[in-house]
Amino acid sequence: MHLEHLPATSDRPGVLLFHGPDFTEARALFEVFRTLATSPGMSTRLWGIPYIDPVDDCRITAFSAEEDQGVVPKERENAFKWTLKPETWGEVAAHLEPFCAEGATGEETLAEGPGLAVKYTATA
Repeated sequence: MHLEHLPATSDRPGVLLFHGPDFTEARALFEVFRTLATSPGMSTRLWGIPYIDPVDDCRITAFSAEEDQGVVPKERENAFKWTLKPETWGEVAAHLEPFCAEGATGEETLAEGPGLAVKYTATA
C-alpha cells in the first residue's frame, strides 16, 4: 500500500492518500484504526508500518486524543500529525472496512478536516 501527500491545486484541496490493490493490507490498516479507536493516548507512525510504502518520504503519525484536530503539517516537509478522538477513529475504521474484502475496489474519504482530507483508494 502506498501513502502519499497530494498537495492542493487550483482544482482540488490537498489530500493524504492511501492506495493499493491488496485487501490484506487494507485489513491490517483497518486493525490499526480500530486499535486507535479503543486506545486513548495511543500513537503510531503509519509511515513505519512494514506494508505501507511512503511516496516521497510522506510521514503520518496518528494519535488517539481527547479532541479531533484533524491532519496538520509538522515542521518537516511532507510530515503530518493526524489527531482524532477514539470515536472518530472508529468512524475512520468503518469507512475503510468495505475494502477489507477480496476484490473490493473504489475510493472512500476516511476523514475530512480540519486540515487535510484522508482518502483510501483500492485498485484491482
